[in-house]
Amino acid sequence: MHFLLDKMNLQATFDDYLPPITSLLAYRHNITDMVLDFEKKLTEYDVTKGCMILLYTGNVPQMLDTLKTTVNIIDDCGNLWVCELTFATFPYEHFKIGRRWNRFVEARRLREGVKIRGGASMVGSHDTIYLDVIYN
Repeated sequence: MHFLLDKMNLQATFDDYLPPITSLLAYRHNITDMVLDFEKKLTEYDVTKGCMILLYTGNVPQMLDTLKTTVNIIDDCGNLWVCELTFATFPYEHFKIGRRWNRFVEARRLREGVKIRGGASMVGSHDTIYLDVIYN
């Protein structure tokens, strides 16, 4: 598996268990620092069909553009996942995130019922969203 690290727009945060040496800094994002965020509990469809459905409600319309065809997902480990983005209106308005989504699910061993939190650093259409996985 090939991973790309995207450290743009990320605040440097220290891991409490690392000594304060610059070379050992742990870079990660914090969803609570994001301007826009959403939370989703993964369904069986999200983890088995190779794509995730995001309803076009809440902060999602302010984060993603209906005309875009790809979205970069950066997970809480700093890995970049380039996913396909499709906007559909039937039977309801929603975004479908696919292509690399299934690899993200496999790599993070996501299961039905796991919660994810997503965020964007500013208001407007984005090609990048940040995700945190919340295991219960």
